[in-house]
Amino acid sequence: MVTNTAALPLKVWIGMDTGQKTSALCAVDDAGTIHFQSNVDTNSKEVAALLNFHFPSGVEVIAMEACGTSVRVAKGLRELGFEVVLFGTLQVHRFLTMRRIKTDMNDARGLAHLARLGRTFLNEVHLKSNECMMMRAKLVARHHLVRQRIATEQLILSSLHIRGQGFPKRIRTSASLEKHVLSAIAAIKDDLGEDISDHISPLLQIALNLRDEENKFSEEITKFALRSTICQRFVAIPGVSALTAVSFLTAVEDPFRFRRCCDVAAYLGLTPAVHQSGDRTAPSRITKVGSTMTRSHLVTAATVLLYRSKQENDLRSWGLGKKSDIGASKAKVAVARKLAILMLTLWRNNTSFIPVRPIVQV
Repeated sequence: MVTNTAALPLKVWIGMDTGQKTSALCAVDDAGTIHFQSNVDTNSKEVAALLNFHFPSGVEVIAMEACGTSVRVAKGLRELGFEVVLFGTLQVHRFLTMRRIKTDMNDARGLAHLARLGRTFLNEVHLKSNECMMMRAKLVARHHLVRQRIATEQLILSSLHIRGQGFPKRIRTSASLEKHVLSAIAAIKDDLGEDISDHISPLLQIALNLRDEENKFSEEITKFALRSTICQRFVAIPGVSALTAVSFLTAVEDPFRFRRCCDVAAYLGLTPAVHQSGDRTAPSRITKVGSTMTRSHLVTAATVLLYRSKQENDLRSWGLGKKSDIGASKAKVAVARKLAILMLTLWRNNTSFIPVRPIVQV
């Protein structure tokens, strides 16, 4: 029996290299033949209209590089019924650099081939909801404010130290910071006859403003954690704060996108890299892929669990045992890895944290 291939609908895969205003678009069939190339405005409705006109039988997949300009277009196209995949920037870059000449149209063509072939060996980027992205943006903003605030306070402290003054390492409120800095300025003026308020006062004001804005973001994050039953389940784990709970929730969003619970540790870069060649296998440091911010939150939670928590639990006992075997710093990372797996397990199974599991007599 001979099949009439001309009667079969054309299968095409679309690659789209998105830009701020315009995007390059390329369509290839299952043989890799280019059927259509064009530049189009970076607008989901215009892209959909163009594709529906040229390919009324539909398209298989639209592939894009995960970046700031592709998110809104991808969401819009998904709402219009298209299947859209986002690939990681680093993986796409390595694939596209095989072409000597880099143009937007060549990138779109490469993305089209990735749409046709790459889903089997490239990791797709999860596209988060608007609410999740908004809360994630607040976490990132707070993270940067904390870094800027610490840098500013260290700059103030260095100016005071060289003149024999300082302030305590842990200052929890803006009022306490202002009090200590002004007191140090007055002491320097009395002891050395030097008035440094001209360059310290502006830095102090910046630090106070940064603290105020940081506190506003922290309050919003805490309110979100209080409204979320999942975050409350995370906070029940010793060492896990509202900040860590929201950071983990927004980094994952969908707990079932991982085949196994232990895969979340690799997703957050908490698993050790392995370099193998022939008979030689050399384990290395953790990969540190994924979100640096969420990974640091988990390591901080692990530190609190190990050294500040008063509640005895199986995870803390395991971590202290690891500390004696591999050292304190590696033990913190190991506990952070266990924390991530534990939190995802509680999330997926809809269960609560049990500090000490009873020993079952056989």
